[in-house]
Amino acid sequence: MKKTTILKIAFYLIIVIVFNVCFFNLIQDFTPARWINYAAIHLSYLLLCASTLSYDPSKPAGSAVHVYPKIMVAGGYFIVTLLAGVFLIVFLKGFPVIPILVHGLLIGFYLFHYIILMYAEEHTAANELRNKQEVFFLKDCMSRLDLIMDEAPSWEIRKKVESFKFAIKGASQTLIPEVKELEDKIKEAIDRVKEAVKTNDSNLDGIIKDGIAIVKERERIINLKR
Repeated sequence: MKKTTILKIAFYLIIVIVFNVCFFNLIQDFTPARWINYAAIHLSYLLLCASTLSYDPSKPAGSAVHVYPKIMVAGGYFIVTLLAGVFLIVFLKGFPVIPILVHGLLIGFYLFHYIILMYAEEHTAANELRNKQEVFFLKDCMSRLDLIMDEAPSWEIRKKVESFKFAIKGASQTLIPEVKELEDKIKEAIDRVKEAVKTNDSNLDGIIKDGIAIVKERERIINLKR
């Protein structure tokens, strides 16, 4: 456990101790209604502590994109619960139904927003992974063509390979199942270009032309799906 985490926990415990000292010294009549408020305040504080402790500053910013909204929701829930709980403890020592309804509504509000944030976090993580995969395909193809261009025996062959690279460079960064087979064919075309350059194959123009045609077909299908 990190030192900062230990210090945070110690600080949180001090606040709990101070609250309990005040509660048990100021309150004399411990009714069920007051115990309900007492438990609700501690629950909201526990959720706030858990939210703040879940934040890891060593992680990349993108992976913690929804941490601060979670802390804000937990913090808002704690503040409202604390104010409502203290008010009910002081002015309403009987009628336990009222604090049950109040804190039931508050915890429901908190859970509703927390579930929304969890869904948003999963959705964002899935989109980030998908974007990385989309970018990787194009970058991988272009980097492989760069290596082939570096090994080209002549400027003329290099320009031919470069035309294939430019076609891929202008392609859409979209990952959909319908073009997976075409993307595999593009990779195969790059392999054939590499072999043709290596063996000085006279059919290099035709191989590159076929590869560019596959890239254009991929673009056509992507545009139809938009």
